[in-house]
Amino acid sequence: MHRTHAPWLFTLSLVMAACGGETTNNNNTNTNTPITIETTSLPGGQQGVAYSAEIRAKGGSGEGYKWSVSGSLPPGLFMSSGGTTDGSGNPMTTILGTPTGNGTYSFDVRLADDTGQIGSASLQIVVDAAPPALGITTTSMPDGGTNQAYSASITAANGTPPYRWLLVSGALPPGLTLGAEGDPSTTLAGTPLQAGAFEFTVRVRDADNAQADQKLKVTIADTTQPLQFTTTDLPDGQVGLLYTAELTAVNGTPPYSWLLVGDAPPGLDIDESVSPALLTGVPTTFGSYTFQIEVEDAQHVKVRRTFFVEISRAPPVVRLITVELPDGEVASAYSAELQGINGSGPYTWSVQGNLPPGLALTQNQADPLLATLSGTPTTEGTYAFGVQIADARGDTSTVDFTVVILPQIFPIEIVSTSSGAVTLAPAVQGLAYSATITARDGFGRYHWVVSQGALPAGLTLQIAGKPSTVVSGAPTVSGNFTFSVTVYDDNNETDTQDFTLLVVGGGT
Repeated sequence: MHRTHAPWLFTLSLVMAACGGETTNNNNTNTNTPITIETTSLPGGQQGVAYSAEIRAKGGSGEGYKWSVSGSLPPGLFMSSGGTTDGSGNPMTTILGTPTGNGTYSFDVRLADDTGQIGSASLQIVVDAAPPALGITTTSMPDGGTNQAYSASITAANGTPPYRWLLVSGALPPGLTLGAEGDPSTTLAGTPLQAGAFEFTVRVRDADNAQADQKLKVTIADTTQPLQFTTTDLPDGQVGLLYTAELTAVNGTPPYSWLLVGDAPPGLDIDESVSPALLTGVPTTFGSYTFQIEVEDAQHVKVRRTFFVEISRAPPVVRLITVELPDGEVASAYSAELQGINGSGPYTWSVQGNLPPGLALTQNQADPLLATLSGTPTTEGTYAFGVQIADARGDTSTVDFTVVILPQIFPIEIVSTSSGAVTLAPAVQGLAYSATITARDGFGRYHWVVSQGALPAGLTLQIAGKPSTVVSGAPTVSGNFTFSVTVYDDNNETDTQDFTLLVVGGGT
């Protein structure tokens, strides 16, 4: 058998070999019995956890089986189309991968043999959402002062209590200790003996031995020294873009309070709920601003400093300029780039609606104004969804797309149980004769030709027919004839098979 393939189908076969691991058992012991899918249920999975499940069948005949799926496999899972066989020669295939979404996914699995028999079953996979990971929710600590009692909580969430706490790097302020246990919080407490900024990392470990770390910082003021405003300069900003600048002071007697004096940029204010305090907000008006900030300690000592901040105009609004995406094909690798312009980084990309199963949108790390829609589609259909790019100012641009995922197309082939020439049933000179030649797969209509040699005189080949053509007529000559038949589909994919036909002489 001699087969030619278009380049895109050659690429498809490589992708399937990499993902599905197709094998064919040439020693199948099944005879011409109906195909039955014996697997009636599949195990559940969990988002982000590797999954593998076998689907087994019995029956059918011939040397080749093809598995296919319609409906929605969980995104991130794939099924081998060629499958394999068990020790008894029964066909089986595997669904495997790592689910990227959660929910209940229903689909139909179909198995076909090379004689045209088909078996199918409806199955579903329930994918649970990934559980929230253990984490430390405390991100900042209050300041303290020397020789003043100090106490602050550090809190964890998720995981499985009881929690155990420990210091894994850095150093606590001398005089403070960290509680070893606490659900959901532990306490950093004591009387600081030394001034300074102390950075350290705290670890929490739960009953399942999961762990999470958090880097923290505690600033201890020297209460024997006068209050000092240590922030000396503030950065410039931009209209519509989040502005954040730290305000720091040392010595004196914490806690500190802060006050804006004069005409600060509209949209900015002081946030004293974090340590260090922040001058933050979203500027609303461009211009040059001169103003003062005042810090006051617990003994009502005040220090004031003058600052100058330039707020620039906003750049052009962010825009997504990609307006069309290419279509794809089941089991064939897909990749398409989307591009945004303007706006102010950082940028975020998101999908509105449902992407074709098997595809995901990924932001380009080197150029955040670019994103790639890529993956391997698993389910045919027409998918409508929106893609949005948003910038740091909160401006957004959304484009609606429609992508058609075509069904997987296997190369056309003439059905044959022989690796060489196929011997047709013998004919008798002068008597009516008919023999059927069958093909499968491919795309669209089938077209048949005798591509090499010639049929015995009196016989003709039907030029169209799906899935079969017919050699028919009444031969007018006798002898042993060798010829080749080629079938091609609407994609101009072809397959050729050699045949031999014996025509015996007529008689009474």
